[in-house]
Amino acid sequence: MCRCARSGLVHCCPLQGLGSFVSWALYSIGSRSIIERMSAVMVNWTTLMVATVLQIPLLWTDQKMMNAGIGSVTTSDWLALGYLVVFATAVAQQAWLFGVKGVDPSRASVLGNLAPVAAIGLSALILREAVGLIEIIGVCLVLAGVWVVNRQTAELKS
Repeated sequence: MCRCARSGLVHCCPLQGLGSFVSWALYSIGSRSIIERMSAVMVNWTTLMVATVLQIPLLWTDQKMMNAGIGSVTTSDWLALGYLVVFATAVAQQAWLFGVKGVDPSRASVLGNLAPVAAIGLSALILREAVGLIEIIGVCLVLAGVWVVNRQTAELKS
């Protein structure tokens, strides 16, 4: 359950998800025109720096680390954070930008919806995570959505 639901603000959780989808779609569309003028590397790192600066004020919304002190963060915690910043964020975003540069942003966004499907499959395969009925239904819905959009796109082109 997200923090806003625990605090009684249940309606903001779907809004956060919707905001995430809208901002990602705008970023994908907007980044393509910017990449035509600047390098994808410059766009990627500028975006990451701006996002980092904008998130600094949010550090004060969660006081757990502030109360426990910086010494409570272990070396493995810092290494995990470094991995997330470099590989799961910067490298993945760089790959996304190179992909968007080569294909239509709307098509890239549709294929981006396959990320949760890959995450479920890999977590089951590598981490031996259980895949339940809800996950299977979700995967089927995502695959159906991608198929419908690709089919409609193909029909429009012909």
